[in-house]
Formats: sequence, structure tokens, C-alpha cells
Amino acid sequence: MKWRGFMLIGFLLACSCTHERSTIVSLISGKAQGVYTDSVYSYKGIPYAKAIRFMPPEEPDSWDTVRIFNKYGRICPQALIPQGNDFITMREAPEEGEDCLNLNVWTPGINDGKKRTVMVWLHGGGFQTGSAIEQLVYDGTNLNRQGDVVVVSVNHRLNMLGFLDLFAMVKSINIPET
Repeated sequence: MKWRGFMLIGFLLACSCTHERSTIVSLISGKAQGVYTDSVYSYKGIPYAKAIRFMPPEEPDSWDTVRIFNKYGRICPQALIPQGNDFITMREAPEEGEDCLNLNVWTPGINDGKKRTVMVWLHGGGFQTGSAIEQLVYDGTNLNRQGDVVVVSVNHRLNMLGFLDLFAMVKSINIPET
């Protein structure tokens, strides 16, 4: 299934700014506004797909107005959310929800003609727990300050919501029409 370039390609190739510090970019689904802070552009909670429970993902809905992406999106529901420790401090508890197919992007520049390395990061947790936003060290801002890199973190479905494929089972059952 095509996710139309995983939204990221649209983000990187279709950036459009109206003035120097504008954070509005054009995505395949519509225009997105992020935040510019300390020389870093950030976009949080951008939907890259949508899905009904236990079904394959589909393209995200498009929008006509400029949407603001300044807050992290939902994370996949899970029984246990990892706790922080002295070395890695915990963010506030993230909001859970089945509409968790979203990503976060940090970049030092948009529409400046520079080619940048793109680092896509998937969180740990054995595909059962975790999220791209649960720890402060997961924020891509520091990598942007240290290097000229675009950082993308991805929230995705976990456990049964992500890997139980009932669609294939339903297709294989031959139910006669009445």
C-alpha cells in the first residue's frame, strides 16, 4: 500500500514559505503550520495514515485550511507505559488513542535549498509498548542544534492493534450472500 511517500517526502520536497520565519509547509494532505524555536522548525503529530481497528492503514484525510501541528499526537493504547528514571526523565503521560499513526519532524531549515540527512527513528518496546514522545531525550531539537539533520520520530500501532490482521481472515472466509 502506498502511503503517498509516508508524508515525509511531501514534507521535505514540498516545503513552501511565504517569508523567512514562516513555519507553514505544504504536505500532500494540506498545509501544515509548525513552531520555530531556537533555530529549529518543529512539526508534531502529523498524521501519515489512518486506520480502522485491525484493518490495514489508509491514506490520511486531507484538509483545506492550515492545520497547526504544535502538540504531539496520540500514542497507541498499551497496558504499560514505561516509567522514567534518574537518567532519562519522563514527559507527562501521553494521550492514548487508536488514531496514533502520526509523526514528528524537526529541521534546522525549510525551503532553503539545502540537502540534509534524514534520520527516521522508531521507538523501542518490542512492538508492544512505547512511543516516540515518552522520554525527553526523544526530542529531535538537540540533534538539529548539533548537526544539519532532519529528525523524524514515528508513532505507530502496537501489539494486537498493529499486528493482528483480521482483514486477511475475513477475505478468506467464503460467506454466501443471502
